[in-house]
Amino acid sequence: MVLDGDLVELFHRQEGAEVDVKAAARGEPEESDDWNPHDPLLRRTQEVCTDSNDSRYSGVVEVRRAASNELDVCHEIRRRVFIEGQQVPIEADLDGLDAEAAHFLAFEGAQPVGNARLREISPKVAKVERVAVLASHRGRGIGDLLMDAVEREARARGCREIVLNAQLSVVPFYERRKYVGEGEVFEDAGIDHLHMRRKV
Repeated sequence: MVLDGDLVELFHRQEGAEVDVKAAARGEPEESDDWNPHDPLLRRTQEVCTDSNDSRYSGVVEVRRAASNELDVCHEIRRRVFIEGQQVPIEADLDGLDAEAAHFLAFEGAQPVGNARLREISPKVAKVERVAVLASHRGRGIGDLLMDAVEREARARGCREIVLNAQLSVVPFYERRKYVGEGEVFEDAGIDHLHMRRKV
């Protein structure tokens, strides 16, 4: 497993705990007095791939709601994916709407590897935004796990519809999840997008 020590340290710094990065890199679990493996709150764990011939896919991914003090971890993932990876201007990513959103983090072992956010834009409509998975962890179903979490949250809030603006390269991913494109392709932060929606 590729482990990013900087992200692990950032995550644990936000948690107010110290982390043994070398132990995390070896896949050793950390002890925690408040960790509850049976906590059902927006928590989903699954084997990310059954291909035993590829060691990259031997990890377990957990997706959960991010705590308020973990927002810096979300920002770091977004910085790497959008700002560094796609040259999105930082002001386009940091749009001032994070405080009103629910954020979700995906972890492979101790490492944060993806995130997404959800905002209610009307009493019955939620918008999914900032879905990002680190390049080294793509192709493992992590995007689906993040979308499962945000869609579950939207239903729990009583929303009847979810909307999003998808980059054209990932439109097939959202179509597979029953999102339907509408309108014309438009540019946002220099990247072509399509508005999509689905019922929940």
